[in-house]
Amino acid sequence: MKFHLPSGRWFEGVHPQRRLKVPSIDGRVYLWRLRQPRRNRFGARTRHALVGKEFRSHDAAADCGTRLKRALALFAAEARIGLDAGNDRPTSAFSQAIKSDLILKHGIQLRDDVHGLDVYAEQPAVRRLGVEAYASSTRLITGYEAPLLGFFDTQHVFSPKQQLALELYNLSHFENVPKTRFLNLITVVEVLAIRRSRPKSVRALVGDLLTAVDRSELAEEERKLLREGLANLRQESISRACKDYVSHYASAEEVDFFSKCYKARSELLHNGWTDRAEASHPAPLDELVSRILVRSLTGSVTDNR
Repeated sequence: MKFHLPSGRWFEGVHPQRRLKVPSIDGRVYLWRLRQPRRNRFGARTRHALVGKEFRSHDAAADCGTRLKRALALFAAEARIGLDAGNDRPTSAFSQAIKSDLILKHGIQLRDDVHGLDVYAEQPAVRRLGVEAYASSTRLITGYEAPLLGFFDTQHVFSPKQQLALELYNLSHFENVPKTRFLNLITVVEVLAIRRSRPKSVRALVGDLLTAVDRSELAEEERKLLREGLANLRQESISRACKDYVSHYASAEEVDFFSKCYKARSELLHNGWTDRAEASHPAPLDELVSRILVRSLTGSVTDNR
């Protein structure tokens, strides 16, 4: 199982490997410090692997690997060191024809370069071919002087929440994981959205329910939790507040698009996954959030409600 740690994180006593005394397994597990790229840039991640051997079956190895991956994630969270354990998918792969040819002619099992957990038989002998490339891209920023000096001249002053939203949006461009970037962009809107009070009739009904809770024979802790939940109903939901915010600065079609994004956000947070395409391709959301953020902070309003 290959995994990455943030720059400068290394395991003591791993030079380059160390056996871990994992209880209740029928194989052996080693912690490896993998070779770092020769052209290692400042601040680059450190690369490691957990390697298991001599398990009696594929299922036993897979079970141990899954448990180790979970344990490693918990350890990294408790130690506050950060972890990228991958999604168990190949970062580079070769065709089945090539793999079959190598087994037939040379008795070699060619494995894809998986970032995460990979379980396989130890025979035939395993070989891996990884591909590394170094590239740079350039985006020439043109026409910047007029808008830059225009923003300077207007001397916009931001509230703490506006400043936070602006920082979150700009920092999202340093995030390479699509789902994480997607959630960061949704958070920008959540920071700026204002939850407004519900109609007077709704608030009156909530008041009646609060009175009923106070008069109930429930335990005090249960009454407290109910009161907090009911009091929250006096304001509109955060999802409704976000839609209102977007509708103030964008078109009806864009509000509909954001609604789909928010559903994807809810599925990610509540279920841990979503099959909605919006979460995997955050570029359209980025364009929308950028535009409404600037309009909000500069006072340029397109009211489409």
